[in-house]
Amino acid sequence: MSLIRLDKVREKYKQQLTVNFAARADSITRTDSTKKYDVFLSHSFQDKSDVLLVKMMLEEFGLSVYIDWEQDKQLDRKAVTKHTASILKNRMKDSQVLIYLITPNSKNSKWMPWELGYFDGLNQNIRIAVMPLILDDTDYKGAEYLSLYPYIDKAKSTIGDQEYLWVNSIDTKGSYKLQNWIKNEHLANTK
Repeated sequence: MSLIRLDKVREKYKQQLTVNFAARADSITRTDSTKKYDVFLSHSFQDKSDVLLVKMMLEEFGLSVYIDWEQDKQLDRKAVTKHTASILKNRMKDSQVLIYLITPNSKNSKWMPWELGYFDGLNQNIRIAVMPLILDDTDYKGAEYLSLYPYIDKAKSTIGDQEYLWVNSIDTKGSYKLQNWIKNEHLANTK
């Protein structure tokens, strides 16, 4: 297991974000309320710059990622309304999975537990995984209710040298490539 280190994410994607910032800014100003997403990324707004880097990492694996303040800029984070909640609920319904990004700031978020609870309650086929971004090489042990969900790490496949993001089952049934797990094709693709 190789948990995702925040310093490595920053090192790999920070320069790419700077180079492509103008193109990204132009592409995210057009909101499409009917778009479907692979991933609803639940995160702390305090991690805004790192969240964009994680999004770039997920996109590198061919995934479409929803981030509320990026795709729905019209939402006012200071004045939360029923309309705001309704938009977020619809975006969660239009997403295949929810990834719960765990950082030192995530424990202070008021929205993350709400998003997790709502997404978990949608139906029995909903899939949720936690993605710990660690600051050092300590093992991720889960925290209270978050240990109910599988976690994501990054490792090389036993076949070849390419690194993938893996979803690690909490009931020891195996590890699956994230892209395949999202598309429910995970049964034939273990480490």
